Amino acid sequence: MKLSIIIISWNVAAQLERCLASVSAAKKPSLPLEVIVVDNASSDGTPDMIRARFPKTALIVNSDNKGFAVACNQGIRIARGEYMCFLNPDTEVNTEALQKLVAYLDTNADVGIVAPRLRNDDGSIQKSIRRFPTPLALLEIFFKLDRLPIPLAATRNYMATDFDYLLTQEVEQPMGACLVVRKKTLDTAGLFDERFFIWFEEVDLCKRIKESGYKIVYLADASIIHQRAQSFSKQDLLIRQRNFYTSARRYLDKHYPADRIARAASSIFESYTALISFFISLRAGIPQKREGAFFDMSVFACAFLAIGAIEFISILVYSDFIPPIGAFLMVSAAAAGLALWRPDIGAGILLAELIIGSKGYLFSIDSWDWRFPIRMALFSAVLFAWGVRFTRDVIVAVKDKQPIPVPLIARSRFLWWYVAMGGIVAYGFIAAGIFGNPFSNSINDGNAWLFFLAAPVLYEAFRTRDTLPFVVALIAAGVGAQTIKVLLTFYVMGHEGFTNVILTPWYHWIRNTGVGEITSLPSMMTRVFFQSQIFALAVFAGIGAFTLMYFIRRCDVRRETVRAAIVHGLVKYRWMIFFQSVLCASLIVSFSRSLWIAAVASVATLLFWAVLHGVSRKALSGLFVMMTACAASGFLLLVVISGIPFPATSGFFDIRSVQQRVSDVDDEAAAASRWQLLPVLINAIRQNPISGYGFGKTVTYESNDPRIARGDTSARYTTFAFEWGYLDIWIKLGIVGIALYLSFLAAMILYGFSVSKQLKIQKRFSESALALGIVLGIIALVVTHIFTPYLNHPLGIGIIMIAGIMLERLAEQKQARLIAD
Repeated sequence: MKLSIIIISWNVAAQLERCLASVSAAKKPSLPLEVIVVDNASSDGTPDMIRARFPKTALIVNSDNKGFAVACNQGIRIARGEYMCFLNPDTEVNTEALQKLVAYLDTNADVGIVAPRLRNDDGSIQKSIRRFPTPLALLEIFFKLDRLPIPLAATRNYMATDFDYLLTQEVEQPMGACLVVRKKTLDTAGLFDERFFIWFEEVDLCKRIKESGYKIVYLADASIIHQRAQSFSKQDLLIRQRNFYTSARRYLDKHYPADRIARAASSIFESYTALISFFISLRAGIPQKREGAFFDMSVFACAFLAIGAIEFISILVYSDFIPPIGAFLMVSAAAAGLALWRPDIGAGILLAELIIGSKGYLFSIDSWDWRFPIRMALFSAVLFAWGVRFTRDVIVAVKDKQPIPVPLIARSRFLWWYVAMGGIVAYGFIAAGIFGNPFSNSINDGNAWLFFLAAPVLYEAFRTRDTLPFVVALIAAGVGAQTIKVLLTFYVMGHEGFTNVILTPWYHWIRNTGVGEITSLPSMMTRVFFQSQIFALAVFAGIGAFTLMYFIRRCDVRRETVRAAIVHGLVKYRWMIFFQSVLCASLIVSFSRSLWIAAVASVATLLFWAVLHGVSRKALSGLFVMMTACAASGFLLLVVISGIPFPATSGFFDIRSVQQRVSDVDDEAAAASRWQLLPVLINAIRQNPISGYGFGKTVTYESNDPRIARGDTSARYTTFAFEWGYLDIWIKLGIVGIALYLSFLAAMILYGFSVSKQLKIQKRFSESALALGIVLGIIALVVTHIFTPYLNHPLGIGIIMIAGIMLERLAEQKQARLIAD
């Protein structure tokens, strides 16, 4: 046998079919040859195609992707030819080229490798010749300096920019798309080094062949067609980058062991390849929802664009470009129409407004000394649409003599808890009348609790469709938009170079919509706190749960090393890691001690859960590294934003501002005011601990809060809204009210832990992570409520209802899987 053609394939069935057809056409009696295909676990039907179309082809099918070097050696070991032709599957050969290559080796015994000229489909020449890379050239590539308009000298030499492709000549490193190698040369120099998975394996072979005394020749008058990088283009960009840096390091270790600087740099780049290439990879976009996945990209995109449009309209309203009543009525009517058409979209609007609206005043109508928020309009519209649909269904059932339909919430395991919550809310209004609380105070205080009435609407909307991907994508869109607004506000307010034309309207828009607070700290940093960042905290906790479950799957189940799991995670879940880093930045710049404490509590609970379930140290190490990296990345992002030189900046973000915020618990005015309120609340509770005083109960205390105090002296302040969340519930709803609420939350948390455990036992790690993340989000909410009231606000109530629906949906899927098994 004169020639053995060895082809390595991976998911390129169409290109390989054309390649094999061209090889079959090139077969001549004067050139006896055999074809060997080594398939690296293709999923596109490549082996079946070869067996059906080219039955005489020798075929090796690997159960997994073993890499190029290993596969080539598999082909070499069964090859019978005097010469080996390593041919890419995205090439097309011809008889003339193969005969010229073989003839050249026949007549030149000192040549170990001969390579043809490569042409594109249009006939143009491909630049396929390189010189051996030096450490300096590889360092320039590591730092992306090879992409400069005018490459540096080392890069130009490596890329052989001066090479004449019209002349046959001796070369160092031809592209591996088509190499014809003398079998005796391989016996002398050795086979491919199997430590190279992909990249640099042919460079290493060429260098060893050169060092063995053989020549490598580029044969200009033999040409073939090459469709470049067909296999590589199917591989994730970050995986390609990782493979490149890993192989480059191994090449340096092997051939330049004395160059410590280059080897050290390559080792660093191997470890952080995913981070280096991270932002490049984002251009590839986010993958669409897969079957069984918990993220629907189409929902995310539509929700994100819709939220952006609403925010823009809100800016125009508060800038007096659009009449407020016009925007208010337009948004309300659109929500009502969509809720009538699609309950899930109507409920989604209600949920999205919670996430981006904080207090609910993105739009409002101000009249009769009262401000009517868009949240109340949306709530009324969605509830009205649900009532219309339900009434219609009842009428149709009566007319057709069918059973009266029952709301889906009646099937909820938390039904009686919702009934109990409805009872204590009703009691809050009744008690307010008994104790003579001012009517306006009672209404303003108690109307937030009425958000529990949205439970039937949410259950109908989110239990009849593909709930989990829809809700997860919707929450991600809302939190993403909220986070962008937080960081943009931090940028605008932290740069004194902005004129009042931008600063003043932006500040007043944030304040007037009730979205959040913007204050200057003693450290000269700007605090940007949005009340709805509680959703960002819940998502932060959820991603933490997913991260732990990922390392359990990779380290404990698949027995991978921590380093391999981290690199794989950075590649596969780069968008989630990026999102977590940005969330960390948002939570840091909130300078909210209650959110920080809740974040620590959620992480501590996650670690406790891990220890309780016997999670290995490897998995915990991976979790620690990933969470630490995200927190550090978030801090670094704030440093970058604060240091953007356009316009003039007020100063870089400094870790000392965080330390100062933590240490000023007693001295800082707002915190001191909170402590001043505490004994007053405790005293009021002692006077009536059992029944409470109902909604609208007020207390008066001395406050140093600069928003209340006058000058340097404290002022007496009377309010019915208290910072201490659980004491707020106790003083208004009594011991029974707070006991029922806490029991409800405890029941949901225990149920979530149970669902997560069962899903983990079934090795459904993604679902288990989602259930655990939901529980951690509830725990974060519960901890936050100690200092900042959320459980008596639509923000916290909304999280509770959505969490319950999602947990029940996960439990239904768990039960469905058990039945199927």
